[in-house]
Amino acid sequence: MPRTVLHDVQLWDGRWTWCYGFRDGLPVWRWGTAPAGLVTKSQLWEQRLRRRRGQDPSGLLVWRKRGCGEQVAELFRIDLALPARRMSAR
Repeated sequence: MPRTVLHDVQLWDGRWTWCYGFRDGLPVWRWGTAPAGLVTKSQLWEQRLRRRRGQDPSGLLVWRKRGCGEQVAELFRIDLALPARRMSAR
């Protein structure tokens, strides 16, 4: 079994944290290890927020799901999120 190598990465707010590597230039975290301030699209939706137009992901969340293989979710900065639009009466 290969040994896990952790990499230091500096976040947008100046904090330093570790990640499990990089994919396409984005830091990769495993399930439960993503730093505070980064959430998935579904977590934004639960908080009644949405990402800005053109907002690129700030990281990736990678985990293994039994029978499905490797799953990947994009992580977005919560401080750049906008309030979700209200539902119309229709």
